[in-house]
Amino acid sequence: KTPIKFGESIIDQELKSGQIIVEHTSLSKEITWGWDSLSHIFHIGTQNIPITKAIKPTPEQWVDEYLDYCENIIDEKPIANTIKNGININLPIADIKNLKINYGDVLCSRKTCRLFHGKQMPLDELSHLLYTTFGLIHGEWNDLKDNHLEVTGVRKASPSGGGLHPEEAYVVVMKVESIPAGLYHYRSDNHSLTQLQLGNFEDNMIELLWDQYYAKGMSIGIFITARLDKAWWKYKHSRAYRNVLYDIGHVSQTFLLTATALGFATWLTGAFHDTQVENFLGISNSTESILLFVGAGYGDPLTLDDNMKKQLEKRNRS
Repeated sequence: KTPIKFGESIIDQELKSGQIIVEHTSLSKEITWGWDSLSHIFHIGTQNIPITKAIKPTPEQWVDEYLDYCENIIDEKPIANTIKNGININLPIADIKNLKINYGDVLCSRKTCRLFHGKQMPLDELSHLLYTTFGLIHGEWNDLKDNHLEVTGVRKASPSGGGLHPEEAYVVVMKVESIPAGLYHYRSDNHSLTQLQLGNFEDNMIELLWDQYYAKGMSIGIFITARLDKAWWKYKHSRAYRNVLYDIGHVSQTFLLTATALGFATWLTGAFHDTQVENFLGISNSTESILLFVGAGYGDPLTLDDNMKKQLEKRNRS
């Protein structure tokens, strides 16, 4: 297919018709950009922190300015943790010290799986996986408290801008010991699952994931969303959107490596029907958005499954 030139995509034409963007001949010839104008607006709009300093600050001046900024925003109420209505299921205590496996082996073993076997995941393993990825493994933030600072963030295994951790985990249980199939929300504050709706949602989930049948047979799938309002509270500039995307990436890698260390195969995707997924999760608002999907279960880490191989063989014969 002939690549669509910058400014000629459907999105570009809609932006032009709405007079959101205008075509400037001399400028457009200088632009090298492989996607549409909307992505270019995001790219430019999230570049550079819109704060200018007259002089280069000393470390002491930089700290003073940062503390002044924090004191100003602390008057605003920090964004509360997400708590869903529903039956609460306490998960077994997870002792991550039991995860004794060579780190090099974990890195080399992590591969994307495209063939899951539909086997049941032990409840203890699900508890370990959720706690390590999304739980408060470090406990209280004592070094802040010891210095008489108000704690507005949390500490998890993955880094997060400002310790805000905007990620939320919506767990689709297909096959887990002692837990009915259904959709759940993970609460990191007390290491539990809140039951949102019961049912076998495997087929629904695959449809939401652009019909990517690779998800069939997983034990669990997790839609990772971001509470954008948590980032808005501390960071008033649009560059912070990039921080949120980084945060979700950090969390997903922790999930993939932990699942691998526990002996599970994993799969992830950023391809899904955003609006339909958010309707399914019950988060149809502007402050929370779906960003990534990860899943785990027992399977074979194959790059090419049988369906892919058959289609490739047909093409090779023709």
